[in-house]
Amino acid sequence: MSLYRMPWSHVRTEWPDWRAHRPVIDPVPPHVKRKLNELRPASMGTGVSMLEADPDSRTQWHYHALAERLGLEQAYIKIHIQPPGGMVPPHVDTELAVTQGDDTEYTRLRRVIRKAYKIEGYGSHFQHMPREQQEATLERVFVFLEDHVPGHIIMMQDRVMDTWRRGDVLWFDWRRCQHATSNISRVTRPILQITGVRTDRWREIHESDRLTTIQI
Repeated sequence: MSLYRMPWSHVRTEWPDWRAHRPVIDPVPPHVKRKLNELRPASMGTGVSMLEADPDSRTQWHYHALAERLGLEQAYIKIHIQPPGGMVPPHVDTELAVTQGDDTEYTRLRRVIRKAYKIEGYGSHFQHMPREQQEATLERVFVFLEDHVPGHIIMMQDRVMDTWRRGDVLWFDWRRCQHATSNISRVTRPILQITGVRTDRWREIHESDRLTTIQI
């Protein structure tokens, strides 16, 4: 069974400016970030690997409407902003968003920080669900907010994704599909991440032999 599909569907809309999101707020105090940087594995490089922002419900309402049209309810939506030089090494997503089997001091400290500062991920957003229900009902997609720029790289398993268009939707089994991202260009790369409960509409898109085009 495939662990990802690209493109899974394609969206057409009057795209809002992805920069119009709500302010990015870093919940981790500077002294804790300095400690993290000291422990950060060399393989992860230096600098900011990724920033997360919340869509503005007024100026970026399209992103919320998009989740529903893709068949994902109770959606948790984030704009992922990867600056030039940013890199996230190969991993599978877990509740703590760390690499499976990685038990370094850096990983343990991140786990403590997430708990102490209540840094939200899909696990905390859907914490009202038993883990078995999360496994059985949640799906995740990426929606590309800009056309591909040379140097913007997303890897799924052993395949490099580097030819997307704005509006392409990438579905992947984030718990099992190893993935990584990097930005070796001079241009920031935005992407929309949507996690939600699958509906019959999601199944219709997923089971279709044709590319589903969605107009908003």
